[in-house]
Amino acid sequence: MSINDQELLSGLTEGNVDTFSLLCTAYYKEMVVFGRRYLHQQTVCEDIVQSVFTNLWNDRKVLAIETSLKSYLFVSVRNRCLDEIRRRDSVHAYQIYILSCAPREELNTENDILHADLCLHLEKALRKLPEINREVFELNRFKGLKYREIAHLLNISERMVETLIEKALLLLRKRLREFR
Repeated sequence: MSINDQELLSGLTEGNVDTFSLLCTAYYKEMVVFGRRYLHQQTVCEDIVQSVFTNLWNDRKVLAIETSLKSYLFVSVRNRCLDEIRRRDSVHAYQIYILSCAPREELNTENDILHADLCLHLEKALRKLPEINREVFELNRFKGLKYREIAHLLNISERMVETLIEKALLLLRKRLREFR
């Protein structure tokens, strides 16, 4: 880590707003452009970069950065972009699943409206789940992985996978009870 990074981290840890502003000014545009390599939507990338900076500020007192500050920021943007891609894939897979459950001729305008409303509420409910519950749920329900495969992938026990999915289902049922 360079001395410059050490000074920036020190100022950030102390809560120096000028240091934080300097960081934002120095890296914001470059981080947004970097994010667009993964997501081709400017506003989504801007939101992701904003959230990275927000978390940096909120976690400034407990930061343990072992690489360069710039690397840390760019890895954070990359990880959030990948999370967004996974979230979109899960929502898309669920929408396809719902559409495949009922033959198209049985759907009418009212059902189309209800279906769209359900998809919107499901997406919101999924976003409100704790990250680990959502990830395990999506791997099982949308990607079709078995508990054993998820446990191996995430390096947790099969029982933990089962517990996380049960909790996710409980929370989703609670948030989507109006669609029963």
